[in-house]
Amino acid sequence: MYLHITTGTLNYLEDLQEKYPHTSLNAKGTDAVLFYEDNQVESVFATKKTYEVLYQEGELNGESPITIFYIPSAGDGFQALRMHLSDLTDQLQEMNGILSYRLAVNDKSETYVLFIKWADLLIHDDFKYTDAFKKYLTHDALKRFRNEESLFGDYLSSKTYYSVDDNEFTEEEKEEFSD
Repeated sequence: MYLHITTGTLNYLEDLQEKYPHTSLNAKGTDAVLFYEDNQVESVFATKKTYEVLYQEGELNGESPITIFYIPSAGDGFQALRMHLSDLTDQLQEMNGILSYRLAVNDKSETYVLFIKWADLLIHDDFKYTDAFKKYLTHDALKRFRNEESLFGDYLSSKTYYSVDDNEFTEEEKEEFSD
């Protein structure tokens, strides 16, 4: 199973979703993410952000808020990080409020991606204070998997997106969006 992802403006990705109705869309303001899963290595998206799914639970779609964690790695730390993140998936299965998740990898870019679909954003906020988050997803937890090849990259980046229906805009974004 493969997870295909592209990011862009909400307007652009809404148009792209019309072309590819099998995709799911989430947004935060004018920023958005469009994604889908299938058994094909090749993506319909030009960005070619394709990840092989390693662990999965539940249905992944755009109906609830999601957080996407991008976790780069390189060299010797790559395989060790895979084991570290697989241990995290065991923890995620036990947590209330997580509707689904995907842990996936792009071997070429040596990057892992973790999608977590939340029942509610308050659960996401609480998750940041759990032992699982501290043990598996903080910069301190991930720095032991870094080496010279990955010194200049970020340990981790993440972004939370809302369902399109729940997406709210600031006044500034509303003005920008109407242009």
